[in-house]
Amino acid sequence: MTSKLTVFLLINLRFWEFCSSVLVMSLLAAAMSESHFHGSKRFNFSLAQGAIGTCYSLFVILLPPIVPGLVFAGFYFCWEVIMNLLWLCCFIVVAKVVGEHSCHNKFTKTYNPKYGSQTRYQETGGEYNPFTNKYTTKRYHVPCNCAKAAIAFAGLSWLLSCFSCIVLWYKVCRPIKASHGRSGLWKTGNSMGVRLHRFTTMTLADDADNQLMMQEAEPPVEDYAPPTKKSKKSKKAVQPEPQPRDSGVSETDIESGDEMKEDKLHQPETNSSGSTDGDAVV
Repeated sequence: MTSKLTVFLLINLRFWEFCSSVLVMSLLAAAMSESHFHGSKRFNFSLAQGAIGTCYSLFVILLPPIVPGLVFAGFYFCWEVIMNLLWLCCFIVVAKVVGEHSCHNKFTKTYNPKYGSQTRYQETGGEYNPFTNKYTTKRYHVPCNCAKAAIAFAGLSWLLSCFSCIVLWYKVCRPIKASHGRSGLWKTGNSMGVRLHRFTTMTLADDADNQLMMQEAEPPVEDYAPPTKKSKKSKKAVQPEPQPRDSGVSETDIESGDEMKEDKLHQPETNSSGSTDGDAVV
């Protein structure tokens, strides 16, 4: 049975996953907008992962309450693992791109073409911003700090995703695999009689847990064949009817004896004088 504390913790886990994804996406987008920076390939990947994580969190929060029987535990777990790997890559990339630079402007005594033109170098006196990698006198503290905050929330999203994978395996995949085998991981919940919890989306519903426990206690339906009822005749050997003993009298003799008895019954009784009872004595 799923306790109220477990339900509360799992609901908060999904909620903070969604919030963390939104914060990663919002902070990186604000950093790019405030610094007028179009971003690099690695920076844009981190921003895209924030958007993907937000959409995925909404998907797993809203879809199970609508269709709780659409489980597909195997596909569900695979997507959780993929999202976990993407968040790990996002955390590493953001930490590399943003974390290795400070938010304060620096000066260079020699001209570096990757920061801008020669004219811009002379106008700024060699001052450049490590975050934008451009010659400028602007500080860009706000966008730089936003990008650095995104590192922390990307790491938090990865940790929360790790917990989700573990909970999903032990609360959904493992019970289904124990009762329906590996093939049950790729079936819908309606075909197996199970459904996800409408609010946690990472555990089976209580009635489904009870049903799985009953199925584990009973032999599987495929291997169990109930005994067929057999008639008493099939259990006992058919014995031949006893034949009457031969008394030396044939059936024709028996029939003739019966006819003689009937004739005697129909004949009138006679007196000792030879007259019948019906005649008057003269």
